[in-house]
Amino acid sequence: MEYASLILQAFIIIFFIIGFIKGFAWIQRYFYITRFQTYIGVLNYHMEKAYEIVHKDKILIFSLEAVRPPEVDVDKAVKEFCKLTIKFLGPMLYRELKNIYGNDDVLLFTMVEYFNAQYESDEIRETSVNSLAAKKNEVEEE
Repeated sequence: MEYASLILQAFIIIFFIIGFIKGFAWIQRYFYITRFQTYIGVLNYHMEKAYEIVHKDKILIFSLEAVRPPEVDVDKAVKEFCKLTIKFLGPMLYRELKNIYGNDDVLLFTMVEYFNAQYESDEIRETSVNSLAAKKNEVEEE
């Protein structure tokens, strides 16, 4: 009879431990959801800083010349941007963002999409292209 009582107590303790762990995971998800805007703000800040650095080092020269860089250079810039963003985030914040997004692939996809959006709206390149077009029109008019 005592063994049955001990087995029952063991099952009850295991049940509470499992409930606590599931409850903790629920609390963690709730925390991420309620603080989502803060996490995204921090991520955007670090992506913006990383983009500024990578743009200045890898893409600015092409923008000033009003040409598109080769795809190989763009791919290298994207990889460097993602690595730099992760370095800026640090291991703890990077791990939390992976938890928010679900896995590494989705977080990296988000970073790449940010880079592509910034790259496509490159105002320096647009200004250079417009300037070249205006000069071309002036030459043709003369």
